[in-house]
Amino acid sequence: MKVISQTLDLDISHHQIHIRCGEYNLKVNDWKKDEIEYGAIFTKNHVVFDPIVDGAFSALVNIMVKTNFTISDDSLRIIGFNFKKNGPMFISSVPEELPVDIDIKDGNFNVYFEICENVDVGEVYFNLTMVPNEFNDNFPIYLIDDDFGGKKNVKLPIREN
Repeated sequence: MKVISQTLDLDISHHQIHIRCGEYNLKVNDWKKDEIEYGAIFTKNHVVFDPIVDGAFSALVNIMVKTNFTISDDSLRIIGFNFKKNGPMFISSVPEELPVDIDIKDGNFNVYFEICENVDVGEVYFNLTMVPNEFNDNFPIYLIDDDFGGKKNVKLPIREN
């Protein structure tokens, strides 16, 4: 399988990065106490992450479709989760919504969200690696211990809607 990729320059604010297919669901904006603690909200086709960085900023979001996942050398946090792509896909935050314009076939994916920091320039960026696969029963889960409270192999809650 050829690697398919796209890089988006996203304006981020309100501690939110949304990844979604289908209509925007306003209910996903209402964070529950445990979701605030874990820094993520999961539904089958709408996911929200706290980018960890405070304030409003711009950052690159690298979206890749691959046959497997390899951890980036500069990862600060990695969360694996299941995602059902069923139509157009969008990456957004409060200031803007950007379409994912690469040819990703509809289906089930194991997705790996990485918060990374390029220490040479001190900039945060995000990787979203999508691996076509059946859903992983262990997801969503932290894949590394991190400095923000994430503990390796801790399973995260999923919303029904």
